[in-house]
Amino acid sequence: MLAEKANERGAAIDVRPDFVAVCREINEQLSHEQLQEIASEVVLEREVVPTAMLRLLARVLSRKLLTSNYDDATERSIDAIGLTPRRIGPKDAAALGEPEEREVFVIHVHGLAEEPSSIVLPGASLNALAEDEAFLNWLRGVLAPHTVLYLGYRFAPEDDRSLSSRVRRSAFEFSEQPPLSWAC
Repeated sequence: MLAEKANERGAAIDVRPDFVAVCREINEQLSHEQLQEIASEVVLEREVVPTAMLRLLARVLSRKLLTSNYDDATERSIDAIGLTPRRIGPKDAAALGEPEEREVFVIHVHGLAEEPSSIVLPGASLNALAEDEAFLNWLRGVLAPHTVLYLGYRFAPEDDRSLSSRVRRSAFEFSEQPPLSWAC
């Protein structure tokens, strides 16, 4: 969908399932800002429905869910089980607080679909995170007091910028007792 939408804006990108390559070409042929806008459009146009897995995750004891997704599928799943979701974007200090009774924080570390400039994608915005001390300190503050179960997309092992790499480092840097094992 990204390539098709970019082509509607004048790019010439082959439609293929290589997400990183398509993002790189959109960056090169249009701009990173247009890539973020296109990603926002794609996500907002999708029909999202609560899933069984997300309804189970919504019951997490900490009532804090961290996601790299931009959509509101997690929030819809929380609502479906009778709890109140609170949608929180990157670097929002609210994520450092505690949810109210029957509230679940959904912390979108890679941005919110309705705020295209907040969306982190391969290219400029992902590269910038590695140097963004405000973001890294915020992420450490969100992760440090909690046990983290990471479920999700994994970049190549050498890609030290990935969320899984940042979570792994935080688990060892800010824990009194680092995890005995790690799985991604």
